[in-house]
Amino acid sequence: MPGALSLVAGYFKVLSEVSRLQVLCCLKFRAKNITEIIAATGLGQENLSKHLKALTQADIVKITILRQVKSYDTVHY
Repeated sequence: MPGALSLVAGYFKVLSEVSRLQVLCCLKFRAKNITEIIAATGLGQENLSKHLKALTQADIVKITILRQVKSYDTVHY
């Protein structure tokens, strides 16, 4: 049980950043590339990259590469 609770706590820790919630709201309806996410959220590229890395490591966001362009989308379970 403590292991499962630790996983849940880690998930909520990732979601505790307002900027990460902005990114998730931005990806609510469809995948977007980094330029579209920057335009929608107003985050700088370096800051956005940090948040996207945390979200992908937590398996909340997935990356798809098509024609050398990375798109980000939420993971649907």
